[in-house]
Amino acid sequence: MADIGGALGIRGPSLYKHVSSKQDVLAQIMIDTMNALIHDQQAALAAAHDPGRRLRRVVEAHVHYHATHRHEAFVGNREISSLEPRHRRRVRALRGSYERAFRAVIDEGCRSGQFTVASAQLASFAIVDMGIGVAAWFRTGGEHSADEIAHIYADHALRIVGARPRAARPRAARSRPGREDRG
Repeated sequence: MADIGGALGIRGPSLYKHVSSKQDVLAQIMIDTMNALIHDQQAALAAAHDPGRRLRRVVEAHVHYHATHRHEAFVGNREISSLEPRHRRRVRALRGSYERAFRAVIDEGCRSGQFTVASAQLASFAIVDMGIGVAAWFRTGGEHSADEIAHIYADHALRIVGARPRAARPRAARSRPGREDRG
């Protein structure tokens, strides 16, 4: 609380005038993170109708969020056991809804014959976990941009479900204009 207060230019204990507890601050960070992920996920799902493209879009949104909101994502994924039961239930419900949307796309792709997996649930767990890990290691200015990582991870996700990813774009075409890659 002292660090948060310091960042805001007030004393740590003064924060309790605005929040009831550290627990509520942690819960709100995690709930806001899940709501942002769900919002991005829904926009990605609405952007395509084909299961392969829907999976690509939703994975790209998932990975991009974890790369560009590393601190929130890291807290959201590592501190769930620190939550009081009532907050933990709420966050787990949001996480369950988020994962089930991945699973629904995978089920849709299996029904259409585009995907072949023994378990859509296990495939969705693998894909979600793969993207979550990005928050732990991604650094802006590294070898790949967040967009490149999102694209590559979407290719991996399509392979997990037994689909063929589209041909890779040349590296120069993936780089953002005005951004110098470090290699």
